[in-house]
Amino acid sequence: MRPHLARARLRGVGAASESAFLQERVARFGLWIGAISLAGLVVRMAAHIALGNAFSSFLSLAWGAHLAACAFVLSLHLALRGAPRPRPVVEWLEVGGLWGAALCYQVVGLYLIPEARADYTVLLAMNVMFVGRAAFVPSSPRRTAWVTACIGAPMVALSYASLALRGPDPYTPPEAQWTRTLNASIWWIFITLLCVVITRTIYGLRAQVKEARRLGQYQLEALLAAGGMGEIYRARHALLRRPTAVKLIRPDQVGERTVARFEREAKRTAALTHPNTVTVYDYGRTDDGVFYYAMELLDG
Repeated sequence: MRPHLARARLRGVGAASESAFLQERVARFGLWIGAISLAGLVVRMAAHIALGNAFSSFLSLAWGAHLAACAFVLSLHLALRGAPRPRPVVEWLEVGGLWGAALCYQVVGLYLIPEARADYTVLLAMNVMFVGRAAFVPSSPRRTAWVTACIGAPMVALSYASLALRGPDPYTPPEAQWTRTLNASIWWIFITLLCVVITRTIYGLRAQVKEARRLGQYQLEALLAAGGMGEIYRARHALLRRPTAVKLIRPDQVGERTVARFEREAKRTAALTHPNTVTVYDYGRTDDGVFYYAMELLDG
């Protein structure tokens, strides 16, 4: 295979794996944040009843908007838990779910009593949602900044509009509307920066772990066995995609003489062609001296 074709195929394999992981994480994010939002709705309803409010008050649009916010984020889980989808579809579904939920929370704020401080209540709800996204969803810092700022900024503007739509507030002078909007803007800048830092930290750690688990053309997937002589992992070849078992033998654990013996055995086994022998695909040493050999993965 030509080198440039091999590199292109390797990028395709990596992109497919990254897309599947992104889909799984967005689906999990939708499930957990949706569950948290639903729990918040139940707590609000319980408190509403405990304060002596009539059940007919649940017909208010505020309750429907809160339920719709839950539905938006839970729909991410329902839409992405099945068959693999293209990465752009996953990303746009994520943005759509976040935008819909944020808008619904803003509607909830329109119906809160003045003492509840709708501006901060909505800000806290969105804070949980976007910090949760930064922790759950693998994303570059740039994309996190874009998503958080582009969805949050209009919500801050709507926060000011909601204060104006509510009419005169006996607890807040008119000039305080600008102050509240300014405070919401400053807090959203802090939230955006926090989300970027969280994403950058997790994104960097995941890249380091992925690199640490790569052994040449083999990506280590799961530990199959471990003992005094080394460790055996299930692995996959980056290009061939065949099931492989990779054994690692560390000189600091068994000694250099034992490693040399295993290396001789790997060479001799690789030369065998009998159908009852295990096929050795590859062997060698890593940069830090760990001897490895990749062989056919057998069931049982």
